[in-house]
Amino acid sequence: MDPANRDRTRAPATVKAYFKRGTLLLEMATRETGIDPLTPIQFAEWFLGEKDRWSRSTIRTYRASIRECLVYLGISKPARSKLIDTALDLLAEVVDPETGRLAAPRAIKTPRRTSADKRKSLTATEFNAVDAALLGLRHRYAFLARPYLSYTSLLGLRPSEWPTAQIIGTSLVVQNGKNSNGRANGSTRTIELDAYSEGYIQGLGEFIAALARATADGDWRRVHAGIRRALRAACIATGIPGLIRRPCHSLHLSARRGGTPEGC
Repeated sequence: MDPANRDRTRAPATVKAYFKRGTLLLEMATRETGIDPLTPIQFAEWFLGEKDRWSRSTIRTYRASIRECLVYLGISKPARSKLIDTALDLLAEVVDPETGRLAAPRAIKTPRRTSADKRKSLTATEFNAVDAALLGLRHRYAFLARPYLSYTSLLGLRPSEWPTAQIIGTSLVVQNGKNSNGRANGSTRTIELDAYSEGYIQGLGEFIAALARATADGDWRRVHAGIRRALRAACIATGIPGLIRRPCHSLHLSARRGGTPEGC
């Protein structure tokens, strides 16, 4: 039975429950992406990008709930029908071949990749798109996420090292993030900034000062989580499929350890 026929056989109480859950998911997506209002297409893209966090059965239920929410929006706001149709098409990308039902993809075992196998760079086009999206993003942490992405990709600092960063002369000194597990050469490491302009070093200093103000209560994890959410929202806002499907931690990896934008 195709999804359209299944929709017509749902009891009113089921439709109501799906719509209520879909509305809650829309609120969750708005909160996690920092984009308000969230378009139907961005809503669908958020769901597809986050589907790995739920089980197959939960994804079936959530997908149906989001579809119910979007169908209601299409009825109540006919002017947005084209966007909603496109969003519904996105939700229909994955279909279980045995049942024909909209479902989560089957689990596929893939070899575990080592650090050397993982992509750690953004192309120049992707980097510029994320940067531009952050510039216009109405997100609490966008003002920190933009310089974070830029300076991290160039300097290669680990997330845990940023709260300890300080500029001494023309050097950036941080507590070595690997020192706790015995892999580091010393408790601190120094990055020379001689090759950078005075303006660049000044901007870096201003970013470090902004981080210090944001983490005045000592809660770096909260601030870093906010930065990652802003980056995720920016990825969705770019409309670039490779970035939309890319989880937060993947973008985070791409902007560390000297993973500079390709072509820059």
